[in-house]
Amino acid sequence: MADRYRSETDKYRNDMAPFCIGDGIDIGYGGDPIISSAITIDNPDGLMANCGDHPINLSGDARNLVWFKDSVLDYVYSSHCLEDFENTREILLEWLRVLKQGGRLVLLLPNQKRYEEHCLSVGEQPNASHKIKEFGLDYIKAILATIPSVKILFEKDIVDDYNFQIVIMKTDSNVFNQELVFDKDNKIEKLMSELKKQKDEYETLNKNIELLKRSKFFLLRSIYMKLRGKKDNL
Repeated sequence: MADRYRSETDKYRNDMAPFCIGDGIDIGYGGDPIISSAITIDNPDGLMANCGDHPINLSGDARNLVWFKDSVLDYVYSSHCLEDFENTREILLEWLRVLKQGGRLVLLLPNQKRYEEHCLSVGEQPNASHKIKEFGLDYIKAILATIPSVKILFEKDIVDDYNFQIVIMKTDSNVFNQELVFDKDNKIEKLMSELKKQKDEYETLNKNIELLKRSKFFLLRSIYMKLRGKKDNL
């Protein structure tokens, strides 16, 4: 049997569990959920960490909570998962999407700089899955500042460790969902604008070709090509 490890969640369960009340999920739980009643979600290829034997409920991608409609959960908890992805803001939006108004996003995450220093001090290799060099509490708070209808309930940068804690409340489902739709519409508008630009460029090119075909140069060239017995492909 593979060696078991103490989960990061277990180190700070007393701090984080009180925010996990009601119906909720633990994303990337590694065998040790924040509370026993949490719906457990982990990588489809198996648990990313060997920290316990609590059964997995849902196997899938942390970036897409396809099992849940909007605004249905009281909390979303995750420990040491978010840093493994590059598109932090998109994932936070997805995790917030499934929360009810007043629901809590509860996160235990590593400060990347301090984590690397810790690994160096104990002679271990840092986890190569970590994607964001500047990952930390300030990094997450800067992203949250761009997301509507959220409020930070609790934050703690654990200076004697490489972890930090943050709890975010979703304050208004209606405004939040409207803003998400607005963001989506903006992306569509940008794509439509780019498509129109390309179409305009194509039409301009065709007009220039038509003008060229009507020019004296083109007529003389066509006569020359016919005399030479060659086909004019222009």
